Amino acid sequence: MNEVFHKINEVITDYLFDIGNISINPDTRLGDLPDWDSISAVSIQMMIHEHFQVDLPLELFHNDATFGELITHVRNSDRISQDNLPSSSRQ
Repeated sequence: MNEVFHKINEVITDYLFDIGNISINPDTRLGDLPDWDSISAVSIQMMIHEHFQVDLPLELFHNDATFGELITHVRNSDRISQDNLPSSSRQ
């Protein structure tokens, strides 16, 4: 969870939001971010696709979703992708 969380946290704090005094952790709700809206949701969705090659449905990015839930979806998608590779291609 740490690698995925740190990358998401880095992008959010550096590029997407002026988050002020909010500390982002796996329990932080997306709706707790200042100015959270549908454009923010699409931005995070695109960032996850770009950095992790995972396509998450936009419906996951609702106000009550937590970063921990998103991280779980990213990790599960990556595991599923790795499981579908031929054994000679797995890392």
